[in-house]
Amino acid sequence: DQDSTPGTLDLVLSKLTCLALDNRAEVRNCSVNTLFSCVVGLGDQFSNDQWEKCLNKTILFGIMKHMSSAINGTNGDSLKQNESNESQRYKVSVHHSRDSASKQWSTTLVLALRGLERVLRLFFCRLLRKSIEVSQHSNQHREVWLTATWN
Repeated sequence: DQDSTPGTLDLVLSKLTCLALDNRAEVRNCSVNTLFSCVVGLGDQFSNDQWEKCLNKTILFGIMKHMSSAINGTNGDSLKQNESNESQRYKVSVHHSRDSASKQWSTTLVLALRGLERVLRLFFCRLLRKSIEVSQHSNQHREVWLTATWN
């Protein structure tokens, strides 16, 4: 319940990332919100390596890249046509403004961008400062990982 060791945090973020890529919009949207709430709530405890992994692999090149591909890769078919392959056990009525998979992925991407904005608003200065310190103390003269992320 209160275990926030690095291994546990990595496992939780990993599982939430998997759920953030689910085909079911409701599951996907809830997991995206929960993922960013975890990062915001526990970000003070993250090590520099955890931040680098979280931003580079989980958020930016994990869910954001997949969401962008899902939006661009889906055709505009309505959900009714796509549901023929899925279980018809639960029928959900969808407003016409959200009746395609692409539109629903776009909604999820908006939630993810809002979450990323929250994370950066709260932690950007600290992350930049930490990543510069690590870069300066490194014998390998690594590029500052935070700035490399955005290039």
